[in-house]
Amino acid sequence: IITGEYTPGMRLIANDLAEELSVSRMPVREALTRLASTGLVELIPHKGAIVNELTAEDYVEIFHIRSVLEGLATRLACPNLTDDDLRKMREANGQIRTMIDEDDVQFQQVNRIFHSTIWQRTNSKRLSALLSNLYSEAAQYRHIMVIMPGRLKEICEEHEQVLNALDRRDAEKAEQFVREHYENTLQWLT
Repeated sequence: IITGEYTPGMRLIANDLAEELSVSRMPVREALTRLASTGLVELIPHKGAIVNELTAEDYVEIFHIRSVLEGLATRLACPNLTDDDLRKMREANGQIRTMIDEDDVQFQQVNRIFHSTIWQRTNSKRLSALLSNLYSEAAQYRHIMVIMPGRLKEICEEHEQVLNALDRRDAEKAEQFVREHYENTLQWLT
């Protein structure tokens, strides 16, 4: 779903997926239930799962929520981030800089490393899970962001602001920069 192999509106049939993945139907059903809990699919009784198609309004809602929750996560994580965490985030941001003409699946993975490093240091399983779900739910939209001229460069610069504030252990500024990062994304979206 995240890579676009299964497109919005596509019906996902457990038997077919089990055969395709060479597994039994039980893990496929469990996976579909988990995907439904994240909003990526809708389970329809007697029909199976359908890949959700999010509207522009859905993405705006997701990014408003992420702005607040990512800001909170950054503030909570700031004192817990190690030098190794910050190095890993800088490496991820450096990789993103080289991806202007690359495929967006790789961007999704590297960008997730940047953000999930923060989520993991919040010491809040619920907040991490919420942000992970919202990140996955917005994956279809993130593809558009990568191909918009100039946005990838801005993302790197915004990440750099966050990193600089985290380096200084300035939780307030880091939270502010993360929220601005999502507000800037919203401006590109609308």
